[in-house]
Amino acid sequence: MSLPSIFPPEEFERSLKHFCDVRHTIHKTPELGMACHKTAALVAAELRAMGADIVEEGIGQTGVVAVFNGRDKGRAIGLRADMDALPLTESTNLPWSSTVPGCMHACGHDGHTAALLMAAGYFAAHRDFPGRIVCIFQPGEEGYAGAKKMIDDGLFERFPIDEVYAVHGAPTYPVGDIAFSCGAMTAAADAFSIKISGHGGHGARPHQTIDPIVAAAQLINAAQTIVSRNINPVHGSVVSFCSIHAGGACGNSVIPNGCELAGTGRTKTRAIDP
Repeated sequence: MSLPSIFPPEEFERSLKHFCDVRHTIHKTPELGMACHKTAALVAAELRAMGADIVEEGIGQTGVVAVFNGRDKGRAIGLRADMDALPLTESTNLPWSSTVPGCMHACGHDGHTAALLMAAGYFAAHRDFPGRIVCIFQPGEEGYAGAKKMIDDGLFERFPIDEVYAVHGAPTYPVGDIAFSCGAMTAAADAFSIKISGHGGHGARPHQTIDPIVAAAQLINAAQTIVSRNINPVHGSVVSFCSIHAGGACGNSVIPNGCELAGTGRTKTRAIDP
């Protein structure tokens, strides 16, 4: 569905320009996992400048929480965005490209953070809502359990919240559209790593080795049958190998001693149907 802007036109244009600049700043200086120190500092500074009633840093290591009180009593609504980037090298050559080698905002968390800041700016300027808005800026979404760390650090005890909402950018949808569904929107994610130990040797004498690369190839192919032959077809699931490391870049004739694999499994149900 498409939603009209709640901003007055002139206010919207000013706000959009500012927070696009904020997004570009975050995109230039991405941070991994729980180490979102610069991003958290920028977020906290923006929140204080716009007049948040409460701004607290360091929740779950580098998480930031801000509170905006409305005109009278009511429910507390949480809005959450993630701040961390991915361990990838950017090659877009855009003016706001990452300046950090091996790190970039490939999943759009810079946009999530800037969008929530823009929403927070609206709530700061327009207090005609009941209750309060709690803006949650979470580090460590990409496999670091950052949400759990914030919860374990007392997030909901310190900031009681009735409901929490979050969004994720989706470039496949037209600008201005919002997609939603009943039940789970995205899958649960699990990470896995596998280490294969073999016995290296010369590539010309493979019979004298225990080749971990051949074993890895067989394992990768066999693992694809987990979904196609073990999971009920009505349940969404996927197994993806996303990393394989073995040998050296110039070792054309050397069979290595070992191989390391890593990947992800995604599921939407806990139980496996018989």
